[in-house]
Amino acid sequence: MLLNPNTIDIWLIDLTRLRPQRSRFWAVLNPEEQARALRFHFERDQTRYTICRGAMRLVLAEYLDRDPTKLVFSQNSYGKPLLADVELSFNLSHAGNYGLLGLSQFNTIGVDIEQERQLDDLASIAQHYFAPSERQAVLNTADQTAAFFRCWTRKEAYIKAHGMGLSLPLSSFAVSIAPQIDQALEWNRENTVDQWHVQPLAAPAGYAAALACPRSASPILVQQREWLGNLF
Repeated sequence: MLLNPNTIDIWLIDLTRLRPQRSRFWAVLNPEEQARALRFHFERDQTRYTICRGAMRLVLAEYLDRDPTKLVFSQNSYGKPLLADVELSFNLSHAGNYGLLGLSQFNTIGVDIEQERQLDDLASIAQHYFAPSERQAVLNTADQTAAFFRCWTRKEAYIKAHGMGLSLPLSSFAVSIAPQIDQALEWNRENTVDQWHVQPLAAPAGYAAALACPRSASPILVQQREWLGNLF
């Protein structure tokens, strides 16, 4: 399956819907991935990992026209997963009953999905990790929970796109919490806002999701779809 240079494909993975195919996903995992799945204490966590990781292999294999069991992964110096011998960027996130997989020909991409939930320490987390403008926006909003997770997913996607983990401080950049916005990145310490693109993504009810990637000279087309077991 071809991926155009300025197109980003986003696949939503419904873990509950795909649960009956668990054995199929298990079969494409390598021994290391299977061992990691078995280390989860709860069966539901084993199943979520198995489906997400297996689905990722199957989707990437369809794009690359390869055997999913033969895909080889590496990682950068900060631990971000990469394809070892292919110029196709991807990023996987999962929360609750959903996974989210992004694919792009950009040199890097970040996606994040989170399940919205009540947090007793929401204000403390915002105070500790968010930039001043984000703290003010979240804490002065009627629905603080939804605003918090809109902010969190955009920040996580941006960090994942950089591939530096938390060595990039969460307070070193700021995003908008507006529900719908074309460019959510408002400020960063490096003064390179014009080089990055951050946007919210459509998500199931009770979830928030976001995408981050380098800016392009041409418009970026984001295509969101649900993965049902095959691309076609």
